[in-house]
Amino acid sequence: MATVQISNIYNPLTFARREQEAQIQLNRFLNSGIVTMDAAVSAQASTGGNVGELPFFKPLGLDEPNYSSDNPATNSAPKNVTSAKMVWRLAAQNQSWSTMDLARELALEDPVGAITSRIGQYWATQNERRVIQSCLGVLASNVLITAAICVSLLQLM
Repeated sequence: MATVQISNIYNPLTFARREQEAQIQLNRFLNSGIVTMDAAVSAQASTGGNVGELPFFKPLGLDEPNYSSDNPATNSAPKNVTSAKMVWRLAAQNQSWSTMDLARELALEDPVGAITSRIGQYWATQNERRVIQSCLGVLASNVLITAAICVSLLQLM
């Protein structure tokens, strides 16, 4: 009689790939297109380290445009396009689970799929919470900066 061992159904590389796929498929921000994967950030994150920089061009601004005329002496003075760097920090997170009822999990038709979908849902939810909390932090920071500017302006009056 042939025996089935855990090593026959569990391949760490397959498990990690399926868990990552489930995490991406279940993330509502990624599915809606609000958040996208950035190849430059992914490439930097894969090289190691916890901090990276991404250069970007600053917005052109809201200056009043030049008004043209038929006077050849009127020239447009080109403005500079400026750049800066955004700093990102890698959030190295982890979680672990265990179960003593291995027979129940292995009795499922696709035990690895059942487990990876649960883990994928967990990480999708955690990543969604992180995006929301980060956005709230940016909003709170902008509110504090705006409030500080208003207080400074009021003190000048």
